[in-house]
Amino acid sequence: EFCEVLGGTCRRQARNATSTSAKTNEVRTMKYAGLLLALSLLVNTVAACDHSNMSAGCKYTKQPEWDFLLFVQTWPGNFCKDGCCQLPDGVSALPEGFTIHGLWPNYDSDSYPTCCTCSFSETYIRNMVNNDTTLHENLRMYWPALKKCNFVEYEYEKHGTCASSVFSGDNGPADYFNAAINMRNTYNLFKALQNAGVSPSSSSSKKKFDPAKVIIPAIQNITGHLPLLVCDDSDRSELMEVRICVTRDTVDKTNPTLMDCPDYLVKEESNCQSTGVWLREVPTIAKNGERTPFAFRKPFSLTTSAWLLSRLHDVRVRRTSCVGSFAELAATFAVHIKLFHTTRTSSHVCAVLRVDPTTFGEPHCAN
Repeated sequence: EFCEVLGGTCRRQARNATSTSAKTNEVRTMKYAGLLLALSLLVNTVAACDHSNMSAGCKYTKQPEWDFLLFVQTWPGNFCKDGCCQLPDGVSALPEGFTIHGLWPNYDSDSYPTCCTCSFSETYIRNMVNNDTTLHENLRMYWPALKKCNFVEYEYEKHGTCASSVFSGDNGPADYFNAAINMRNTYNLFKALQNAGVSPSSSSSKKKFDPAKVIIPAIQNITGHLPLLVCDDSDRSELMEVRICVTRDTVDKTNPTLMDCPDYLVKEESNCQSTGVWLREVPTIAKNGERTPFAFRKPFSLTTSAWLLSRLHDVRVRRTSCVGSFAELAATFAVHIKLFHTTRTSSHVCAVLRVDPTTFGEPHCAN
């Protein structure tokens, strides 16, 4: 017998039960495993994921006061389509729906401030978050660092420092973070879309919905204001983000009032095509600390080695700044191949060939 991968499943085919054919089939299978190992090495070289720390590289300056805030939420199906997302430390699964990208001060004109002089030090903010268990957990759940680490810190350095003129006082940074979290949960965009009949779909089916007749009205029903829809530059029908304008509210800082966005912003940032918009299905995201190089939850769909070669751009083998993953990857291949050679059972190589490299995980950000 030998093992071939067909439609994501291992199928056995009977061969002549002679010692010669058995050896021949063993060699064939070993070559197949070797091919995948070589391809994995290639992918690791050209398509590795980057999980390094983010930094805004700010040179803080005093800037004019801003006029309103832009609350930005990301659809994780689009953001994680490259296979590089990993859940933060302690998070077992993302809550259903959009994740927070940022809360950005803006001017009424076509510009916005960044990296403003601020009275809060990085240590002060980090201690504030770490000492507030609820806030810490909410940030990891709703404002997660799914790719690069220190995402929330980056957002505060670049945008939060400028918002500190309103989100001031000893609890200013926490008020800023909680304002975003509260808006995300108060105005549940995904639930609103679901209620309007909108559902995610795969890239092969692409269930599209009229943005003017379905998506925008669904969001407007819960916010009372027109949202900005931002789509992927590579596919102007694939929803990437939803942006909502927020008043400069100094009364109830953690529950600010929404507003209509200025006309210039609508024209500048709304880029989705009018004929239809779709939401990509959210892929399975590796949990932090998954050190097993091969996950068997989702078999890797291969029909032929030619198919694998044609789909290399979809494969991602993780390499992070914390742990060099390729040595572990190669070692595991060697173990499986050695087991096959020793026991002469093709099931081990079947298991190797059924691997989904996009689920290869390394310990991720403990943000």
